[in-house]
Amino acid sequence: MRLNFLQFTVLFSIIMIANLLLVSPTWAEDDKPLIAASILPQKYFIQQVAKDDFRVEIMVPPGANPATYEPKPSQLVSLSKASAYMAIGVPFEKTWLKRFSDINKGMMIVDTTAGITKMPAVSIHNLTLRKNSEESTKHPNTEELDPHIWLSPRLVKIQAKNIYNALISLDPANQKKYRHNLEDFLAELNLLDEQIRHLLLPAKGRKFLVFHPSWGYFAKDYNLTMIPIEVEGNEPSASELAKIIDLAKKEGIKIILTQPEFNARSAEIIAKEIGCKVVPISPLSPDWHNNLLNVANVLAEALSDK
Repeated sequence: MRLNFLQFTVLFSIIMIANLLLVSPTWAEDDKPLIAASILPQKYFIQQVAKDDFRVEIMVPPGANPATYEPKPSQLVSLSKASAYMAIGVPFEKTWLKRFSDINKGMMIVDTTAGITKMPAVSIHNLTLRKNSEESTKHPNTEELDPHIWLSPRLVKIQAKNIYNALISLDPANQKKYRHNLEDFLAELNLLDEQIRHLLLPAKGRKFLVFHPSWGYFAKDYNLTMIPIEVEGNEPSASELAKIIDLAKKEGIKIILTQPEFNARSAEIIAKEIGCKVVPISPLSPDWHNNLLNVANVLAEALSDK
């Protein structure tokens, strides 16, 4: 449900009255302080550092699109009780973070991306059409930044440190415990990075197709090239689809990754044309660690020389 200004104002008033009446949150009833975040992988990261000392609730439910999601009124009521909101820069936060702050002025807003240099989002146009000045004019490179930093174990280490810093601000008495948890999590991330690097070493320099360009940081970390099908958030036009098919044939593409949150009809068309397989994998899986290992194994099998 899209909330216009009047609806948001009415809801904001209801939330303030609910706070005065000490209405309980609609999320899990618990005495532990609440931390809110946007996507499921963040819950995994926060829990690795906080363990059981905080409740963690996610705004974007499984199957929803974090680019367009709009929180339910019940979620906004619950958010008014949160101690902190851990932001990660997904598109819906651009619209809603200010509103979240208005609802709960005492809530700490934590930028878990602090210290991370994001790379420009990859599109079929900035991969293949920059040399053509006419096409470059039609599709200018606006340098929109890629938000999918949670798919790089290296960048998650930076996020984990930002989460730790926020936790010791919220609960300084348990700093030693959170530091121990952080060190354990960083060791896990180092091992995961090493495992993925070993799996993908034989595929170095290979290219793969994706529908939505989620895996750019992952590809960069492990010396792969991601070629997206989606164009500026939409299915490709017939002419764009033809260009992608030609490129896929030229590059000998063997695999296309899709994700359940998007309708990827064009991926099936391309796969039929070039004879490759389509593998659905969500970058928003709550089992973040094993999901990245699964992606590494899938790509290693498809891209490595047999």
